[in-house]
Parts: sequence; structure tokens; C-alpha cells
Amino acid sequence: MTSIFELQADFSDDDELDPITRSWKEAKNIASVVGPCPRLFTTAVHFLNFDQLNNEDIAQQSAKACINLLLHSDSFTAALYYAALAYKEPQLRESSLGKRVRIVDLFQASEMSALIAILYLYRKLRKGCDKELFAKITEEMMVDVELAGKIGHAIPAIGLQYGLLVGALPHIGRAMLLGIDKKGFKKYRLSMKVENKEYDLEAENKLWGCNHLQIAVLLAQVVGIRGEVLDPIARGIPQKFLSDTEK
Repeated sequence: MTSIFELQADFSDDDELDPITRSWKEAKNIASVVGPCPRLFTTAVHFLNFDQLNNEDIAQQSAKACINLLLHSDSFTAALYYAALAYKEPQLRESSLGKRVRIVDLFQASEMSALIAILYLYRKLRKGCDKELFAKITEEMMVDVELAGKIGHAIPAIGLQYGLLVGALPHIGRAMLLGIDKKGFKKYRLSMKVENKEYDLEAENKLWGCNHLQIAVLLAQVVGIRGEVLDPIARGIPQKFLSDTEK
């Protein structure tokens, strides 16, 4: 296996485990190589989760204090502003020239937690992946994030948080496979192109012992996204969600 991220363990010979448990152990092993998430990110998401559940999804001062620290990063600020333009343009237009604190106020707590998780994981994986292949994944991810985000934003029962995660996380999971096995991932991508498929979970399981959706939800949990939000993604719903809305 040609690795950029280095795996620390191999569960493939653990015959005592049932197939599902074994695949989740493999996914956890792969996800773990990105290392721990910095406390500022996890603390921000923790407060945002609390506000989502207890404060009518409105970010309170503790969460905003963390977010304002994250906004010291120009790249994070730019990404947040881009998201505001994409999903909150009418409100942004009404704000005072898009000042930082105003941009933060445009998003619900749940929406902000998704943005933080996606931006952190994207930047983390970008550093460890082949630039050319990662650029292709990024291009595909941007299309899906925009589509799924707008659908989620337009349909309250879905919501922008879930739309963003549905659009981004599958691609983040694939980027992780690229990071740990560039050669194998290139062959896999070529076979998917020949078969006219976006992905094949069974093929992924044979190659890596797990699939990109499992890896993606575990990575999101590292940042602090709640398990119940991620469960539909782990079950393979995202592609059906996107396919149905494109018809």
C-alpha cells in the first residue's frame, strides 16, 4: 500500500470479529491517522451542539467567542463569507457590509458546526493528499456541497446543516482513502469511471476493509459532530439524496 498518511495497525486478520465490527475497526484505524482535532475546533462545536439542542439553534456567547478566535484565520473567514454568499445572501446584504460578527450571526448553531467540521477536515486532508487527485475531489465536492446545501436550506425538514454534511463528507472520506493509498485509490477511481459509478461500497470494503462513508462519519465525530446527525450518512443515504433531487 502506497501511503501518505501512515496506518498504525491492521485489523484485517482479526477473524474473531463479525464483518461489520471489523469494517468499523478498519475505518477507525484509517480515520485515526489524521490525529486529534485542536481543542478550539472541538470546543466550538461542543458549544454549538449545546445551543442547537437547548437554545433554539441560536449560537450563544460561548460558541461565538470560539468562532471569533477561528476568524483570526483569513482562510476560515473567507470560507465563511463564501458560505454566507451562497446560503444567506439576502441577510448578508442587509448586514453592515458583512462584518465578521454579523456573518457569524447569520448562521444557526447547527449550520456553523457543520461548516467548522467541513473546513477543518478539508484543510487537514489537503496537506496529506496528492495535489492533482485532491483537486479533482475538491471540484466534485464543491458541486455537491452547493447542491445539497441549497436543497437543505430550502427544505426546513432537511436543514442546511445536514445538506452541507451530505454534500461534503463522502468526498472527505474518499480523500482519506487517497491519503492512505494513492496507488490503490487511482485504480479504484479508474474502475468506477469504466463502470460509470460514483462509488462501490463493496469494492471499497474488499480493498480497504471498510468504506469511505464509515471513514467520513468517524472523521466528523473527531471534530464533534453528533452521531445521530451522521447516522443517515453512514447508512449510505447521501448519494440517493443527491440523485433523487437531480431528477
